[in-house]
Amino acid sequence: MIFKKVFGGFWQGACLVWKVWSNVLALAITVLFAIAGWEAYRLAQIWPDFGAMAVGAVPKSKFIAEAEATHGNVRWQPVALTTIDRKIADTVILAEDVRFWRHYGVDLPALGDAIERNIEVGHLQVGGSTISQQTVKNLFLHRERTLRRKGTEVVMTLAMERNLDKERILEIYLNIAQFGPRIYGVEAAMRHYFGKSATAASDIEAASLAASLPSPSKHNPETATREFERRRNKILWFMAGNFHPPRDESPPQLAAPAAPAATVALSAPTNLTSASLPITDTAANGLMDDATGEAADNSELPEDVDETE
Repeated sequence: MIFKKVFGGFWQGACLVWKVWSNVLALAITVLFAIAGWEAYRLAQIWPDFGAMAVGAVPKSKFIAEAEATHGNVRWQPVALTTIDRKIADTVILAEDVRFWRHYGVDLPALGDAIERNIEVGHLQVGGSTISQQTVKNLFLHRERTLRRKGTEVVMTLAMERNLDKERILEIYLNIAQFGPRIYGVEAAMRHYFGKSATAASDIEAASLAASLPSPSKHNPETATREFERRRNKILWFMAGNFHPPRDESPPQLAAPAAPAATVALSAPTNLTSASLPITDTAANGLMDDATGEAADNSELPEDVDETE
């Protein structure tokens, strides 16, 4: 009788607890499925035709369209990748995404470095975005820094990498990235800042474009801020093969412009880049030591403010 009273009460209590928790679990699963269904529906509304993007004219990004709607006029002259000086392409890759030719859209080592950096500073400063992720952001997404947008960005980036080759992704990015106030793409940037086409660029010109990417409205060849010059010089040292540049010396390209150092070429298909100079990931990622944090995240704030970091 005592056994029945003791364990009978325990069993009834256990059944009651299980009933409550099973209802809570069922409700949680229902909510999760509802959220997943809504996110799938939302993603389907903005999902692009990546197959159509694989060839043809460079598509206009969402950010360029917004800038046109807000300001009325922008500088944008999309051109084929084959007409862009490979030095510009190599330098942008060196400054932004040194593992571009090797990753599949998301650079896990860079993402790990970004998480570590954010923990160190105590807030979200570094995003760890690749060129592919920035391309997706510029083309299709909004500017807010949220986990929801980041998740959408990753999913769409992986899909884009499956449908577009690296040369096409690079071609789109070089044509839609922002290089100054209402200046988009390397062709418009070269013409605005240097009065020439992107078909030929010096080391200094290529480094100047790459140095503009983290904060194009504020730090660019026209404003020539101290931050811009510091970053440009660091890129020039990297281009010359020196990944531990001296603090008080100018890069060789500035010291002897008549005989510029050879541009570092990263591993890539032979139709874009030929002989390459080995670059360690750690050395090239030294650009993340800059005050701007991430090597280059070109599309985080509205175009009409003077800061895009």
